[in-house]
Amino acid sequence: LWGMGLSEDNPDGPILKSLEVVQTCIDRNLSGKNWFVTKGAQAVAKDDVVSPWQSQVWGFGRTLQVENPRGFGGCIDLGPLADGNTSDIEMLAQELCRNSNETEIAFRQKVRLVGRLVNSLLSGKSKFSLKLNPDVSYLITGGLGALGLQIAEYLKNQGARHLVLAGRSGVSSETQRT
Repeated sequence: LWGMGLSEDNPDGPILKSLEVVQTCIDRNLSGKNWFVTKGAQAVAKDDVVSPWQSQVWGFGRTLQVENPRGFGGCIDLGPLADGNTSDIEMLAQELCRNSNETEIAFRQKVRLVGRLVNSLLSGKSKFSLKLNPDVSYLITGGLGALGLQIAEYLKNQGARHLVLAGRSGVSSETQRT
């Protein structure tokens, strides 16, 4: 629950303590799952106010999931207005005891929510309109790869005049040079 203590006034302490616990578990080959509980780290509803201090815990959790999956339980986000009432505590306790493979859970108004990808069929009526400012520069990280070059071409066709392409390996083909 240390992550819930992250704020502008206390931006690092809880996450560093969580890192120490994770490192100790790894160093001592302890079995068990690390769960991270946040308050307002994720926008689930359009009215949710997101705390960047809380959101960094989810970034830490996702990194742990990749680097040490057997030691990661998941991230649970209580609503930004959660006040530790009985229903929040009950839902949290039930989630921690649940036998589930879900690693990203949010509770809002006594409802358990999990992330899912869904197909979104775009109708012919809905056109995405990208408005670019021709007087500013646009940075494309990974811009020297195949996808980055396609994005650069698209932005150019949309009116961008100043593009900065950055990549780890540098320019290696004629396509990248032009």
